[in-house]
Amino acid sequence: MATAHAMQLSASVFSAVLLFLLAAPLATLLECAHLSWAFRTLAAVPLCLGLTSLSPWTYVRDMRYGRSVSVEAVPQVVTALLAWPVAARLADFRAVLCLLIGKSLFSALTSHLVSGAPFRLAWAREYVGPILGYTGPLLLSSFMMIGILQGDRLLIAGAYPLSRLGEYAAAAMLAATPSFVVMKIGTALSLPILSAAQSEGRRLARRARTLTLVYGSTAVFFMLVAAGLGEELAVLTFGGRYAGIGPLLGWLACGNAVRIVRNAPTNISMGLGNARLQLVSNGIRLAGTLAIVPVLWLRGPLIYVAAIGALAEWMALAQAVHDTKKSHHLRVGLSAHLSAALCVAVAAAGHAAHLALPSHCHLWVGLAASGVGLAGLAALWLKLFRRRLRSLEPAGCSVDQGGEGAPC
Repeated sequence: MATAHAMQLSASVFSAVLLFLLAAPLATLLECAHLSWAFRTLAAVPLCLGLTSLSPWTYVRDMRYGRSVSVEAVPQVVTALLAWPVAARLADFRAVLCLLIGKSLFSALTSHLVSGAPFRLAWAREYVGPILGYTGPLLLSSFMMIGILQGDRLLIAGAYPLSRLGEYAAAAMLAATPSFVVMKIGTALSLPILSAAQSEGRRLARRARTLTLVYGSTAVFFMLVAAGLGEELAVLTFGGRYAGIGPLLGWLACGNAVRIVRNAPTNISMGLGNARLQLVSNGIRLAGTLAIVPVLWLRGPLIYVAAIGALAEWMALAQAVHDTKKSHHLRVGLSAHLSAALCVAVAAAGHAAHLALPSHCHLWVGLAASGVGLAGLAALWLKLFRRRLRSLEPAGCSVDQGGEGAPC
């Protein structure tokens, strides 16, 4: 653990230095060179996160989530409580800057309070290789995710007025936030379950199929809500000036929904100790970001940018499904691709409904679609977990005909 802490801190220092050096070029690209100091200040975020204790996550292997959930939840709650007074005091973007740094600092402090073990730094060569073998692809994937999540906005900033960038960024934030929550919770819950069954082929296959169905059904439900009520949520959150971004938000949500589905094969491979799959699929998704350049060069509609992103996510999903089948002999392609196809169909239907129906009908159609989606999700999960309950038992549980067996 001490070696892992040292490697984490080294990577964080590297990220902080890189962000500090790139602050001026980024500020110039965004036409706010006078605010380069703010980008430099953000280098404090990776530094604080580099001092986070990893010990709380060791308890997850035993399905004990209290400590790791505390590290995630406490900083969120504290930051939310401080948001209003800080914003009232500073009344400009400095409030967001302070809250970002404060959240990373609270995360590090909370991790030490609940760690259950002292924080130490060491460098044992015999551990460096195995740690790099697993975390190296994850680290590269993290850098790729920065390009995936922010690359389109950086390119849009160079081709469109900042007002268009603001619309795109607002829609992207609303589309991405729920998917991040789903993937974060899903990953934390699924990795121990998959890892515990890695030596039992049939049990592992059942759990992989169950996980894919859960992610897929959640993605379709999320897509129904985003396509049906996305514009209303945008107006409620950001004000009336964002009326009309419903179709854009719908296609951006489609990309995030397919990413939720892609999290299934990604989690399966990570649970079996293979982090390479995420790196390869993220590489395909990042390449899709470059495909938006012709649209930006021709000053095309931003909906095309969002649709290309959704298609790139589907291509990344196809690669992840193929790698899961090839490397682990687990077949999850049918449910994964069906879920992705339904997400695209819902996005297209939502776009068509937005163009064809009067504006006063959008809310009612959206509520109806969301209600149908919620009912379908509940029915599927009820049926799924009734049939798959045994596949979610910890490995080693067995029940004989007499009702006795190994304790779970």
